[in-house]
Amino acid sequence: WPPAWLSKQEASSGELELIHRGNDSRRQEGDFGFDGNYYSMLGGFGNVVLQTNSEGTTSIFAGGDEFIYVDGDRLDARFAVVGGIRASADRKSLILFDFYNRAIRKLDLVTEQVSTLFQWRDAERPNYVNFNGSIEAIYYLRLKSNGNLMFRSGGNNYKDLVETTPSGQIVQFIPDVFTSTSSNRSDYL
Repeated sequence: WPPAWLSKQEASSGELELIHRGNDSRRQEGDFGFDGNYYSMLGGFGNVVLQTNSEGTTSIFAGGDEFIYVDGDRLDARFAVVGGIRASADRKSLILFDFYNRAIRKLDLVTEQVSTLFQWRDAERPNYVNFNGSIEAIYYLRLKSNGNLMFRSGGNNYKDLVETTPSGQIVQFIPDVFTSTSSNRSDYL
């Protein structure tokens, strides 16, 4: 049975009704925005951000068909596999990990614009940060109350714990926090 935040209570019967499941519940990660809607990634290899309202209607909120890199209006923006979504402290924006673009992107829920906070794939693109190969992919993206990002790095078999500023400056890099026995655990974050 899904957690309560994926359900709404039916007024007449008191029953919980599922409002959001996604294609793959193991990867149906998301968060609530300031507007009360639930924003999530498409399970598996999705290039869109979904919005589920309190009535249970799910629709594409941002992204589109192509797996490419485009900032701008939410419907014109493009991603190459959204790998994590977290709401900012004020819930007015979503922070996204764009897997194949190796980028941390921001979806502003007020202006409905997508921008790149930082990326480490292409030095010719804006907001490039050189991690010197220490960070390949990231997993278990979390936001701290101060706005910094915490995640597991894929540069050392996903064993390292990393904290960065919103602009990509590394604050902490702790190697070998995770072992093979903790490979699926995010309790360090």
